Amino acid sequence: MNLSSSSGRPLLVRFGALGDMVLITPTIRFLAGHFGAPVDILSSGAWTPELLTGQQGVGRVFLIQQRKLPWPFSQEKRGLVAALRQSRPLGAWYCDTDNRLVGLLARCGLGSDRVHRVSQVPMADNEHVVEHMRRFVSGSLARYGAGESGAAQAIGSDPQLEVGAAARADLDDWLGRRGLSGQRLLLIQPGNKRTMRRGSRSRPTNTKWWPEAHWAHVVQALARRDPAARILMLGVPQEAGLNDEILAMAGVPTALNVATELPLPRLLALQSVAAGMVSVDTGPAHSAAALGCPVVVLFGIADPVRIRPRGGPTPVEVVTGYDDGQPSLRAIEPDSVLAAWDRLQSRISPWPADRSSGLADRPRVAPG
Repeated sequence: MNLSSSSGRPLLVRFGALGDMVLITPTIRFLAGHFGAPVDILSSGAWTPELLTGQQGVGRVFLIQQRKLPWPFSQEKRGLVAALRQSRPLGAWYCDTDNRLVGLLARCGLGSDRVHRVSQVPMADNEHVVEHMRRFVSGSLARYGAGESGAAQAIGSDPQLEVGAAARADLDDWLGRRGLSGQRLLLIQPGNKRTMRRGSRSRPTNTKWWPEAHWAHVVQALARRDPAARILMLGVPQEAGLNDEILAMAGVPTALNVATELPLPRLLALQSVAAGMVSVDTGPAHSAAALGCPVVVLFGIADPVRIRPRGGPTPVEVVTGYDDGQPSLRAIEPDSVLAAWDRLQSRISPWPADRSSGLADRPRVAPG
């Protein structure tokens, strides 16, 4: 069913963090495959175009930074409405549960019959968010005169990201300047937005903090297991201090703190060539899996059944801990993380011995 020529494109609305936006990519591809048209995106993060532009099925990316500002005072909202009226979306798939901008969509000419809200389709027990979103979208297609098209049915249900030529060239240059070209690269992501908020990292309300000494133990163990590898500590610039503390405890000369050097396109390109990653439950764990980087993910109170990283054949190991019967990231022991890393490595074939470039192909997933 191709409505793109007469009715514009589908519009997908999602205001999420990095991991949320990675997890929505199968929904974007599904809608694009069904309607035979790119899907326009309405979101808020300034980094969102860097993540989504050029990805399969993505059309224009519209941003709105001040969603709470009332209409009479928001030039941004008026500009957005004008742009959306011009694009004439055939329908909107509202993938947030707050419905805050449903009224704004009405100003764009999208009545309630053409705004499909995920809040009206509850998640099923033990359902991952990507399956939930596909079920939500599938249930809306009768409005357009047909069920799932053959093209949509063929779309995979796992997130997939691609790295463009410019980002690959930038990474190649950066690896060369850093003396990392041709090296086996292991990635560590200990920080996240919650951990870096004001106050003590170990405050009881921070459910995504894992002790720095535990991270240092993991860095030391990975260096012993893989002495030829370089270990890169990831993050945003605000997380560089956390990485420095961990590295001071670890005392591993092959480990580097690169948190101040990773704009999003470079991070994604780096993940696409790395041999593996250990991460707290945060956005880069999702992008790693979607880019084919094997990843160990530490989960606390969040439910991995619903939001674990996925990436088709990409090996993903989830580690959880419990304190007095309740999920707790702090209850995870470093040895459990290292056991997960060993399982991860057993699922992939050996790293190529002769790698002339930092952009050599990663090891393939081992059969079975």
